[in-house]
Amino acid sequence: DGIRVQMHKFGQEIRIFSRKLADVTNAFPELADAALSATATTSSSSSSSPSSNIDFILDGEILAFRNNKPLHFQELQKRLRKKTVTEQIIAEVPVIYTVYDIMYFNGEAIIKKPLNERKEILSRITFKQPIINSSYKIVNSEQEIISMFGVSKDIGHEGLVLKEPNSQYHPGRRGRYWVKLKKELDTIDAVILIAEYGHGKRAGTLSDYTFAVRDEKNNNKLRIIGKAYSGLTDEEIDDMTNRLKSLMVKDEAYKIIVKPEIVLEIAFDSIQKSDRHDSSFALRFPRIKNIRNDKTVADIDTLEKVEQIYKKQVYLIDNKKDVP
Repeated sequence: DGIRVQMHKFGQEIRIFSRKLADVTNAFPELADAALSATATTSSSSSSSPSSNIDFILDGEILAFRNNKPLHFQELQKRLRKKTVTEQIIAEVPVIYTVYDIMYFNGEAIIKKPLNERKEILSRITFKQPIINSSYKIVNSEQEIISMFGVSKDIGHEGLVLKEPNSQYHPGRRGRYWVKLKKELDTIDAVILIAEYGHGKRAGTLSDYTFAVRDEKNNNKLRIIGKAYSGLTDEEIDDMTNRLKSLMVKDEAYKIIVKPEIVLEIAFDSIQKSDRHDSSFALRFPRIKNIRNDKTVADIDTLEKVEQIYKKQVYLIDNKKDVP
């Protein structure tokens, strides 16, 4: 798993922006250098000569990547936390930028063009590594999707995104014409509301986190769906303790109430009905997969998504089917 970014190239200037619109260009100097050397043909004609005088805005994902496999998200965080990225850090945490889409090309905004036309425009651009134009395949059956999903999983990716060939680009959201398939039942992006002090070797640190999702049908009220305490390293817990204390709004001795700003990606075994939480649901065996510093409370998942996963899970159990 990586971070979603836009790459802007205008003339000899390159800027890379995160979901939060943070400028992360300095964290990935090799990507900026590769973007400057990109060339493109002005049309799909084979007689068109490539030119380096091009402008574009790309949508894609930066991944820590070594030996043809993506590394854990925490590896990528090492790059983002450094004020100065040295050659040593670049060697220790190599990255790639996988380009998914293009929104602007040579003076024209193209988000309203259908996906297949945007892909054709993107195919005219030649990138040097570590920028990679993402591969895709036109599929016409469920079996083809399952096969591609297996290939993606074997490589080490999270899953697939299915896109309708005529779909437009909708900034900030996938829309109903793009569907994400992940290897787990799913994960939930949730925000921390309460942090509790740990015990034993974790005494004195805030290591247990109660988290919530958005209830879109009720003015985005935050609804609790569980508590997790596993998945982070000791170093990450120490860092989280400092961050959470800075966000404290109320101290209740063994726990603190915090501003809803820190987003976690939560993996889990299943979802069950629960009277314990105001969401009416609880995640079973939740664990922290990632700290999503690139997301805000506006980006967290909804109670509707939790309900959908629960219904899907019940259907699969009732029909004795496995998630492919």
